[in-house]
Amino acid sequence: MAGYSIYSSAPNTIISASRFDSTYPPLYLATGGTILDCIVKSSQTSGNIITINGNAIYSNVALVRNCVIYAASLGPGGLTALSMNYLVGSIVQNNIMYFAQPSIGTPLALARTTIEDYNCTNATGLSGPNSLNATDPLFVDAAGGDFRPTNPAVLRGGVPDIVGNPTQMGAIHSKHQFISKARAANYSRLSIFK
Repeated sequence: MAGYSIYSSAPNTIISASRFDSTYPPLYLATGGTILDCIVKSSQTSGNIITINGNAIYSNVALVRNCVIYAASLGPGGLTALSMNYLVGSIVQNNIMYFAQPSIGTPLALARTTIEDYNCTNATGLSGPNSLNATDPLFVDAAGGDFRPTNPAVLRGGVPDIVGNPTQMGAIHSKHQFISKARAANYSRLSIFK
C-alpha cells in the first residue's frame, strides 16, 4: 500500500522503540498489532495516523503503549491519532497524542472493548482513569525531534515502575527521559522495606 511507512497484513506484528515521520498514515497493522515505545510523527492533514485493523474473529488484543503520536500538520482536515476497527481487548496506555490543531484532532476512534489509562492529549476525548485532556506536554523541542515532555502534570502521569517511582508518558528511548534516575531503589535492599 503506497505511502505507508509500515503496512502489515500479518497478525500479531510487534513494533518497538522506533521512529516514524511521514506525510501519509505511517502505521497500519493487522489484528493483534503491538506498538511499544515508538514516536510517530505525521504531517498529513486528515485521516488516521495509526490504524490497527481486525477481522471477524475478534480474538486478538491490540496494544499501543508508551508512545508519542504527534500530528504536526496545520491543515484544515480532521485527524485521528489512533483508530482500531473490529477488535476486542484493545489496550491504549501511557501515550501522548498531540495535535498542531487540537480543535480538529481526535485522539481515539476505537471499536469494541478498550482500556484507556494514563494517556495525555492536548485535545479532548480521553475517558480512561488518570488520563489528561487539554494538556500540552510541552515537548523539549518537537521541531528538532526531541519529544521529551516537560509539563510536570505529564511527568507525573505515567504508570509507576515496580518500586513505585513515577515514569513519564510517551516513548522512553534513553535513561535521560526518566524523571529522576537517582530515585530508583537499590534492589538488594528492597526486602527490608515494609
